[in-house]
Amino acid sequence: MYKNLYVLGHDANARLLISQLSFAIDKSKTSLALLFNDETTLKDYIIGGSTVSYENRMSKRNPLIKTNNFKASIYPVRNKFQNNIASVSNNNPHIDNLIITNRSCQNSNILNIYKRNISENTNILFLNPGLGVIDTVLKESWGSNSSLYPNVFQGVSNHIIESGNNFKVRHYKAGNIKISAYPNKSESYLQFMKFQESYFPNDTDVPEMVTDLIDSPMLNALYTPFKDVLGAQIEKLIIDACIIPLVILLNCSYKDISTSSHTGNTISRLLDECIYVLLSVPYVKQLIKVDPTTNLIFDKQRLFDMVFQTAKQYDRCSPPIIDTNSDIGIEGNSVGNVSDILYVNGYIRALAQRINFNASANDTLLEMVQAKRNLKSKYDSNMTIIT
Repeated sequence: MYKNLYVLGHDANARLLISQLSFAIDKSKTSLALLFNDETTLKDYIIGGSTVSYENRMSKRNPLIKTNNFKASIYPVRNKFQNNIASVSNNNPHIDNLIITNRSCQNSNILNIYKRNISENTNILFLNPGLGVIDTVLKESWGSNSSLYPNVFQGVSNHIIESGNNFKVRHYKAGNIKISAYPNKSESYLQFMKFQESYFPNDTDVPEMVTDLIDSPMLNALYTPFKDVLGAQIEKLIIDACIIPLVILLNCSYKDISTSSHTGNTISRLLDECIYVLLSVPYVKQLIKVDPTTNLIFDKQRLFDMVFQTAKQYDRCSPPIIDTNSDIGIEGNSVGNVSDILYVNGYIRALAQRINFNASANDTLLEMVQAKRNLKSKYDSNMTIIT
């Protein structure tokens, strides 16, 4: 049966995935297209030629650039093969497969726009979702009736990439994408992880969307147990909480963070706070119960070394900036931006407040980034344009 695959997003990850999927999918069976949740982005994409350019910069001397045309729209578009699909009205073409990359799109407000196009047969992959985000989205969009939920998967990518003008993506360092099924059909995390211990990888039907990602060589995608992706999410959250706010506040490059001798104390305090609050979270305790080696994730010295190693790996990427033209900051660079800080460091703050823990280092950085953004917004609004 002919199916569609939509990538919802315009960030570096969306561009990487769709550019590589174009080589992996069987075009006689699957249509591949972009979804944008705002008209401005769609207009810019069309003006730019409706193309996505992938630039392989892993070879500095001879970067390889490949450009492909992709259809894009605000809403799904019916194709000639969808006329007989049950449960889909003429006005609401069905979404068979959906990958959501932009964190700003991973919420019920955006997903509800497409809810009429989504059924329990739809496969949705959230890429680099925030911890707890998927649960919130499902409950806010479909309530407690899990039989109505789509088939949900999540992925964590550590490719080092960066957005460029005219929907270009620059690929600086190869990584991998860990993908797992998500326990959205009424199981708890603990129940699902124990179930997978006995039946993985046959615990869940793996859709073609996931196998297409796995078949894309440059993505190096792996289908793994849920516990592995959850561990990767936790690790990424801790590292991001240490790196991103410092780069923005110090107005420096990632390499500066990795070579500076003055950031160590702050990073050490941030790590202490992240480790303490995360170890208090029920799903982390459940993960450790299923897999005691998870404790290695919280080894402080290991995390400390990883923060500096990660910052060094990003030294060829542009530092994140504060953009006051957006409600939550830019979302182009895969490394981090204001929206990431509001989520990552805001999440640590929320967990700390829940257990009455004073995460002072994290709170201070979060407040300073918010203050810097507000000041920039005030400055921009008071500028006089001379014509």
